[in-house]
Formats: sequence, C-alpha cells, structure tokens
Amino acid sequence: MIRNFVSALIIFCLYHTSLQSQIVTGVDPNCGIPGNSYGLTITGSGTEWTLSSYYVVVFSGEGLSAFNVQIVNDSVLTADLNISPSAALGLRDMDVLDQFNNSYFLQNAFTVATICNVNVNQTNGTTPNDFSLGNNFPNPFNPITRINFSLPVSQDVTFYVFDLKGSIIAEINLGKKSAGQFEIIYDASKLPSGTYFYGIRTNKFSQFKKMVVIK
Repeated sequence: MIRNFVSALIIFCLYHTSLQSQIVTGVDPNCGIPGNSYGLTITGSGTEWTLSSYYVVVFSGEGLSAFNVQIVNDSVLTADLNISPSAALGLRDMDVLDQFNNSYFLQNAFTVATICNVNVNQTNGTTPNDFSLGNNFPNPFNPITRINFSLPVSQDVTFYVFDLKGSIIAEINLGKKSAGQFEIIYDASKLPSGTYFYGIRTNKFSQFKKMVVIK
C-alpha cells in the first residue's frame, strides 16, 4: 500500500510540475471595443495543454469575461471574450488557470479601447540614433493615416489617442519592438470629425502630436 501510494504521489507530482512550464505567449485579437464579443486565440509554449481537460481564462479588470474555452492543440486555446459596455479603457492582464489551479500569466494581454484599429510594421532595419515620433500623414485625414516612430533600443511600446478633453480614445499595447523604424497605420473610421492627440510611450520615451479627422 505504501509503495503504491508513493508511486501515485510521484506520478501526480511529475504531472503537476510539468504543467508549470506552460506559459502564455500571445493573444489574438489583442484589443477590443466595449459592448462587443470576440473570438479569442491564446497561444503558449510547451505541450502541457493536451494533458488537462479544464481551463479557465481570467482577464483582470471589470467588465471582462471569457467562456467556451477549448483546447485546439498542444499550444493553442480558444475562448469567447465578452466585453461589457461599462468596461474601463486600458490594458488588461490575463491568466489561464488549469485544473490544478496553476496560473499562466501574460501581462498587458488585452486592450479595451473605444477605437482599436491599428497595424504596426517595421519599415527599416537600420538602427536610429534617437527616439522619435513623426507627424502623421496625411493630416487632416479620413479615415486612414500613417505615423512613423523610431527606437534606438528595444522597448515595449504603447500607442495612445486622446480627445481635446484629455479622455483616452485608444490605449493599445504594441508589444516589445526591436530597435528600428516603424510605421503605424491608424484607422479612425469610427471617430467623429475633430482634433485629437496621438502618441507613443515607452519606459524611456514619450511624445504626443496633434492630428485632425475630417469627414
């Protein structure tokens, strides 16, 4: 009996410990609009997701809930994310909890914003000497504009849009970007005509400029 108990305990501990190596590496989509629901794909590293049949996805912040979590394969989970109309703007963290209550955490996994139509591409592999934020072009615009920025070192970058009252229209985590030159393509099709401020923020640099939407 003792030998069987010890063997079972070792197997349980190995199984339990193996799950600890699983980490969440990405979430798609990474942004959403209050009042809408989104199909969510969560990617990770390791092969432990196939070993567990029960997962709960938890987003920090009021007004967010996930349900219908499914294991697609050993590194992909899917879920339906609901964002209530009262959800506050800003970045949200995410936990994936398995049946042993292990927590696989991803900081700033999701952005709740009234407008979240942003693409960012690296345009040049040359490393610039300084941080910079370019003027958006065209300006005024309807509805697409392009914004260039440069990073002399690798940084986590957040993109912002404010109205003239200082209210946050968008706060979007662009993720960790390597040193280089980048272009943001911003779609303001859901914004009314008006003057806004856009900008980026890293832990070493922040700058904001004015843009005008005309419809």
